[in-house]
Amino acid sequence: MLTWSVTSAVTLVGTVDYGRVESTSLTPSSSWYGAAGYVNYAFNDLWRASLRGEYMDDRNGYLTKNFAADFTGSDQKLKEITLTVGYAPLKSVELRLEGRYDDPNKVQGAQLVPKTYQGWLEAIYKF
Repeated sequence: MLTWSVTSAVTLVGTVDYGRVESTSLTPSSSWYGAAGYVNYAFNDLWRASLRGEYMDDRNGYLTKNFAADFTGSDQKLKEITLTVGYAPLKSVELRLEGRYDDPNKVQGAQLVPKTYQGWLEAIYKF
């Protein structure tokens, strides 16, 4: 993971991951990799925003396959983007509004797994 505080208000974060598993009697060998990037911006002491994008390439579907329905697995490429707006009225409390968009390329049976849109309202207590 690499973090760079560009200014007191702007922070950039990046990470790259790679994994590999050797074959067993039940599964073939497989590898996967992913990358994520974040831009965090503090408007002031109370308000902040964060934009995160992620990409994962799960070759052979080792991490993302449905073992019951798809034992052999297939390539799966996942993309997502999340926007978070945070409000911290106290140092120990943060309220967040998040929106996320996922774009998988996986086909199950004859159907493409749909793109999804999700949203959350969160209350976080820090201790």
